[in-house]
Amino acid sequence: MSVIFTNDNNIEIKLINHIFSKRFSGRDKNEIYFRRIHTYLIKNKIIDGNIIDLGAWMGDNSLPWAKQTNHIIYAIDPSPNNIDYIKKMAVYNDISNIKLIQKAISNKNEIIYTDSNINHCTFTKRKKGKIQLEALTLDYLYQKKEIDNISFIHLDVEGFEFNVIKGSENIINKFRPIITFEQHLRV
Repeated sequence: MSVIFTNDNNIEIKLINHIFSKRFSGRDKNEIYFRRIHTYLIKNKIIDGNIIDLGAWMGDNSLPWAKQTNHIIYAIDPSPNNIDYIKKMAVYNDISNIKLIQKAISNKNEIIYTDSNINHCTFTKRKKGKIQLEALTLDYLYQKKEIDNISFIHLDVEGFEFNVIKGSENIINKFRPIITFEQHLRV
C-alpha cells in the first residue's frame, strides 16, 4: 500500500506495516498550503541546499522532501519511536538522503522536560516533568559537523520555536536559510 502526496509534487510513499502508517497515510490532507509552498520552493531551487525538518515526527515532511531533492534532509526528533519509523520508511522507499538525528533542540545545551508522550510533546525548561531530555542547539550540531549547508529550516516544535532560533544564530547568519514554522492560533 502507498500514499500519494498530491500537494508534495505527487510523491508516492510506500507504507510499511506499522502502527504509525494509518496516521501517516492521511498527512497529505493536512497543511495543504504549507506543503504546496514548500514544494514550490524546492522545485524552483529557491531551497537549494540541505533541509532541517525539526520536530520531524513521523517523517511526513522529511520523506516527500527527500524524494524531491538530492540534498540532505536532517530529520531531527527526540523520540526514538519516531526516528525508528522514519528510518524504516526511508529504507522501504529506497530513500538515502535522510540523516536521522534523535535529539531535542533548544537555545543552549541543557536538560529540558515534558509530561507528555515523547512521540508528540511540548517541552519546558522548568525543572519538572516525567521525562527529561538532553537538548542541544543547532549551532552545536553544526560545530560538531552533524549538519551543514542549511538552506531551509522547518520548525514544528510545539511552542519551542524561539528557543530553537536563539540556538541557531550562527547557522542563520552563515547560511541565511528560509525558516518556516507551525503556529497554533488560540482564539
